[in-house]
Amino acid sequence: VYRRRRDLVVDALNARGWDLTPPKATLYVWAPVPEAYAGDSGAFVADLLETTGVRVTPGRGAGQWGEGYFRISAFNSRSNIEEAMSRMRSKVHA
Repeated sequence: VYRRRRDLVVDALNARGWDLTPPKATLYVWAPVPEAYAGDSGAFVADLLETTGVRVTPGRGAGQWGEGYFRISAFNSRSNIEEAMSRMRSKVHA
């Protein structure tokens, strides 16, 4: 179940220009912040929430090595993940 959800996220982001490999041992997908945000994960996350209603976690919450990335959880239902990916498709690309 979680593998399919993770793959749904990875495939949707890759279709928008990311080049992600599915993680092997986690229920989270980490992705680099789009270049337009100059590596500022907080600005990207805030803008994404405001423009799409999709909430992801800024990488900076994981410390200095996480800055420049954002994290999406595969814990949510498939339908909610599909909705989030659909909203992101219309607004965001790598």
